[in-house]
Amino acid sequence: FQQQLSDDFQRTVERFLALQTMGTESARQDARALKQAVLSLPMPSAEALNGGLEILRTVDLRQALVRLPMPFLRLYGRLVPRKIVPLLDDLWPESESILFDKAAHAPFVSHPAAFCEPLLALKRRLG
Repeated sequence: FQQQLSDDFQRTVERFLALQTMGTESARQDARALKQAVLSLPMPSAEALNGGLEILRTVDLRQALVRLPMPFLRLYGRLVPRKIVPLLDDLWPESESILFDKAAHAPFVSHPAAFCEPLLALKRRLG
């Protein structure tokens, strides 16, 4: 992915955005909305994106999350490997995990109401 980003920045970003909604019932509309939102802003440099990819590759925040004193949600689209969810359930038993089976990697785009529902329920529980 880093190599593709260096070779053809614009096309790689567009393909990445399409991947975020791949396989959803409204994939075409969702990809268009996501692309419009992202591409309407100034594009970050390839160096900034590569730096972000390096963080994703090298940083593991699981233990830091164990120390969080507040409740939190873990909301997953179906592109997250399913075997990860129960592992993280065990690591953070006080958190709640929700898997959106019909969402790709951006359930907040393809399923905004269903995505917001657990967030609002958590807000109500916390007062």
